[in-house]
Amino acid sequence: MYSHAELEAIESASKNKNLYGDLKGATIYVSCETCMMCMGAILYEKFSKIVYAATLQDSNDNYCPEMITDIDQLAKYGNSEIKIIKELHREKAIEVLKNRE
Repeated sequence: MYSHAELEAIESASKNKNLYGDLKGATIYVSCETCMMCMGAILYEKFSKIVYAATLQDSNDNYCPEMITDIDQLAKYGNSEIKIIKELHREKAIEVLKNRE
């Protein structure tokens, strides 16, 4: 069974370091803006920073439809002070989305 990359990364980090529920202060780097489900997991684990490349709109336009949600609003709903770095190397990420088979 496959899950989103963010969930896989959280699970892997948790298992490797025996840190379930203890990723507070960590930074997560993702190739695309997170969906609502993944953002919930990131906020639950209390990451201090998320860095993403492509936007959800880029994913919709070039790869796979997603429900577009405002990542800043999700952080507010979660009462989180997470720092969000947006669209780092976005053009490279869009090329990857365009070239997926």
